[in-house]
Amino acid sequence: SQITGVSITQPDVAATYDTIKQQLPTVENFGAFSSSQQVGVSQLAIEYCNALINDTAARADYFPGFNFGADPATAFGGSNRNLFVDPLIANIVGNSRTGAQIATQPSFDTVYFELAAAITDGNRPNNLVDRLIAGGSSTEAISKGVCAATLGSAATLVQ
Repeated sequence: SQITGVSITQPDVAATYDTIKQQLPTVENFGAFSSSQQVGVSQLAIEYCNALINDTAARADYFPGFNFGADPATAFGGSNRNLFVDPLIANIVGNSRTGAQIATQPSFDTVYFELAAAITDGNRPNNLVDRLIAGGSSTEAISKGVCAATLGSAATLVQ
């Protein structure tokens, strides 16, 4: 909730939490973390990102200047991509393009490379955003997927 700004009482988030709460880790021990717990964390990350992107006011505050109404090639084209990805990494991972890096987190560049670096490998895109664009997803669906992948990643789960 603190990372996305979406309240834990938001109806869909609360319902998802009630459904998966028994799947969540009960102890802070990485060795005891199971695949079913990762599924629960992923479901919760997906719902938080879904609620954030569906709330037009919240997403405008979280991603200032990003055009969710544009087609994916335009919305994520050129420097427009950074209007979405930079706040996502800064808010979820805690590292920014120009600011201080948190030493215990993956660097901004490492996360950006996986999510959105404009590099291709033959005919196959080499980052999540481009793979989702190539798959025909909408701008909102791509945004939700990239958000959930980041929020449910080890960057937020491993101490």
